[in-house]
Amino acid sequence: MESVNPLNILNLLLSDYEQHLQLSDSPSESDKMLKTLIEEPSSHELFAPRNPNPKEAPNQAADFACKKRAVGYWTNVSSKKRRSLASVQDKFRKVTSTRQLREWRNHVREGGSRIDKLKALRLETGEKFFLAKQKPNVVKDLDIQQWAVTATREIGLSGFTASPHWVRKFKKYYNLCDGKITKFVTEKYLKKVPDRKKSAKECVADVGERIQAYGKHCRWNADQSGFEYEMRPGRTLDFVGAKHVLALTQSQNSMTHSYTVRICVSPGVRKFLPVLFITLQKPKGILGPLVKKSMFKASNLCVTASTSGKMTKELYIKWCEVFFPHMNQHCIFLADSWSTFPDQEAVDEVKPEELEYEMITIPPKVTGQIQPLDVLLLRMYKRYFRKVSNWIFLNNQPVQVHHRDVILKMHSLILLDFLTSLLKLGICQGMSTGP
Repeated sequence: MESVNPLNILNLLLSDYEQHLQLSDSPSESDKMLKTLIEEPSSHELFAPRNPNPKEAPNQAADFACKKRAVGYWTNVSSKKRRSLASVQDKFRKVTSTRQLREWRNHVREGGSRIDKLKALRLETGEKFFLAKQKPNVVKDLDIQQWAVTATREIGLSGFTASPHWVRKFKKYYNLCDGKITKFVTEKYLKKVPDRKKSAKECVADVGERIQAYGKHCRWNADQSGFEYEMRPGRTLDFVGAKHVLALTQSQNSMTHSYTVRICVSPGVRKFLPVLFITLQKPKGILGPLVKKSMFKASNLCVTASTSGKMTKELYIKWCEVFFPHMNQHCIFLADSWSTFPDQEAVDEVKPEELEYEMITIPPKVTGQIQPLDVLLLRMYKRYFRKVSNWIFLNNQPVQVHHRDVILKMHSLILLDFLTSLLKLGICQGMSTGP
């Protein structure tokens, strides 16, 4: 039995519908059901149905290569005698009738059916996209349209215009979206990516050997991060189509000035260094006697100052004076490529003689991938701090979030929360992701 063309059935139904029903008649329940089941394709841009897995061909559909092989086997050019339908079906299970083979023969002569050409067009455009992203270049919808139109001329697909609708279908098929560019890199940077990955693996292996020799409790990682005096979320809900999204602040000046917070963590039992090192921004780089007297004090805070609000070499030595008393017999300190860290002579002056101190430097430009604090914890800490600040605004609390004492109190309380057993799980996850 030959296959039935569903388009002929739809045409017969349409003619019967026009004979019995007028245009003014309201649609019946069957009409509504038919509308949900049938989506009329465009006459020029029929998009090939998407497979559940683009890497696997559908069970019932036949691509152009399969049609070409089946037609070649059926026509049997060598003996000039066509093979029987049963013989072709035995080798090509998707063949259903002789009529189908004749249609496939016409498709092969024309270079494929329209659906085959659309599939080839999609693959050709997708190949150009992936080649462009390997560099990586910036690709927009207009570039996809230009590639598709160029491929249309080569494939011989008439009536195709690469409309925005087709571009949306193309992006949905390959799971593409418009993303924000987070970093611009040069070709020189890309060429050194394998070397950076190699150095990162060597660093991870080196730290793993040290941990096996001395245990997890000896390994510590410290990093500093900048905090604005008024930390607020960068996004908010608003009505669709709003051109300007505004948010309230207590002081615009506090949104541009920052201070530094230094955190130290370990995968061992203690997890956190119980003291948070904070460097405030002061014009003279010091905390005056009146400020020291009136400033909020807590046992888990060590507050210093600098002209820029960032750590200096002198402040790093002062941090070492806070850090070393909490260390036991052996300490493996995992440090980033900050230029101050290699100065071991200054560190040895404040290091206890009985402490075996060893510093492992993370290779440059890979700290974001393997340093535990960069991988997880600092992001969690900042998000927590922003949520607390935003709650103050949202509930109209009479608190100046950019005030020095308010900032110190918030850091002291948040550090206490991070010392609980629930948030310590994040330290273990970050340490397992990093070296």
